[in-house]
Formats: sequence, structure tokens, C-alpha cells
Amino acid sequence: MENRVDKNQATYGHTLQETKITAGCGHHPTEKATALLSDEHRVIERVLVVLERLTKRPVAQSLDSWKKALDFIRSFADGCHHFKEEKVLFPAMEAHGIPTDGGPIGMMLMEHEAQEMGQGVHEKYLAIAEELEVEVG
Repeated sequence: MENRVDKNQATYGHTLQETKITAGCGHHPTEKATALLSDEHRVIERVLVVLERLTKRPVAQSLDSWKKALDFIRSFADGCHHFKEEKVLFPAMEAHGIPTDGGPIGMMLMEHEAQEMGQGVHEKYLAIAEELEVEVG
């Protein structure tokens, strides 16, 4: 257990003992909202690594994994994580003088939009792959 705590300190900048507040969209205890968002970024990145690996496998063998990964991105990354950033973090940053237009907040909002558009494209491809699987399989 000691190694795990040390690993969390090195990876996330805080230890499990420092966590006190439970945030929404699941149960992730944390002391700082920024630590929570940073931890969520690492989880999303791991799912993106899995998606990249799935591109190297035949669709027929990985269709279920694609569905699960895209569902995670839609529900957690887009629905929960981006909500926290857009409704809590970005307004707090703006209140502290960081501009939305032409600044980092605007760039992050554009990234969120691009990710959501890409999600729609992936879902269309997944639907086509499912149809082909039914017809061929």
C-alpha cells in the first residue's frame, strides 16, 4: 500500500490520504478540483490509448470494445468531465481575469467542440460497421 500512495503522489501530485471532498459524476474523493480534473484527464488518455490499439485490430474482433470506449467518451468525457470544466473551471478562470475569447479558455472550448464532432463521426462509422457485421456475420 505504501508504494501505491507514493505512486499517486508522484503521478497526481497528491496522496490518497489528502483526499477529502467527493465530486459529482462518480465517486472520486479529492481535496482540489484541479487534481480531480487532472486525474480525469489521465483516465481519458488511457481510453484513447486503447482506442488507438483497437485501430490495429479487425473491426469484427473489436466492435464491442469500440462501443464501450465510445460510450465512455460520450458519457464521461463529454457529459461529465467537460461539464465540470465548462460550468465550473472556465468561469472561475474567467473570474480571475483569464479571457475566454482569444485565450486558453477559448482554445479549450474549441478542443471540446472538435472532440464532440469527432465523436459523432466515430459513432457513424461504428453504426456502419455494425450493419456490415450483421449482413456479413
